Amino acid sequence: MVTVTKKKGKHMEERKRGRPVKFSKEYMVKMKAVYSGTKAGDRHIQNHFYQACSFPEIMKYHKEHPIDNFDFLYKDETHFKETIFTELGRTSDFIYQYCSKKEADEYIINLAKEICIFAKNENNKITSRMVERLIREDRKELKDKLKGEPNN
Repeated sequence: MVTVTKKKGKHMEERKRGRPVKFSKEYMVKMKAVYSGTKAGDRHIQNHFYQACSFPEIMKYHKEHPIDNFDFLYKDETHFKETIFTELGRTSDFIYQYCSKKEADEYIINLAKEICIFAKNENNKITSRMVERLIREDRKELKDKLKGEPNN
């Protein structure tokens, strides 16, 4: 991991680039055993954790209320957009810090429906990378909004 040196007064402060550590080392060891075995890297394990935050809720909703163009997100057990489900899971996890689990689930389900509708439009040559960026931008706006509220 690359470090960035930042001047702060007389002292030099080093910080690592990338996502901040969210899970303890002990918890990561437990997640490695559950998600992918002990050879998987930390980022890989965290991604699986976040996929697990979104995947079941969206799949359950889709079974009860079929989502138009859901094939864009999920074709079968081996062909689905893992990174999009990961970003949806990160969004769900963030919302859950401020709202109920039900509200977090509803939000990501609605986001998944919007993504599928957007991808259906043949004029949109949408890629997973573009969708990931849209979800991240949406989450950033949500963070700004929720952290700016006086009740939180």
